[in-house]
Amino acid sequence: MASHLGVSCQCVHSYANGTSHPQIMKYYGLCEFIALYTKQPINNIITKGMQQIAKDRNHDTNMQ
Repeated sequence: MASHLGVSCQCVHSYANGTSHPQIMKYYGLCEFIALYTKQPINNIITKGMQQIAKDRNHDTNMQ
């Protein structure tokens, strides 16, 4: 999962134990809300969101 999301194993471990950065917890809460509202699996929402974040980051990196 960590390599799929492009994060470290420590990041996944911290999230699983509830000790991750508050922004990640907010992101998950937002994804959970969207999943319930759209009746889609939460994993699909998280993956789509992470793809867009990566796309934005790659765009910013290439602009410099």
